[in-house]
Amino acid sequence: MIVPVALFQGNFVTAIISSTFNSLKAAETLRFNRHTCYLQHQDNIATFY
Repeated sequence: MIVPVALFQGNFVTAIISSTFNSLKAAETLRFNRHTCYLQHQDNIATFY
């Protein structure tokens, strides 16, 4: 009985870690995209002037 519980807990922890990692990666990607957009916007303004 202890083994399935330990196995389940292991999977649960892995799921939490992977979901946290995925959300962090998504946030990082979003931040990078926004930063790139911002830089392009700055370039457009500089070109406009």
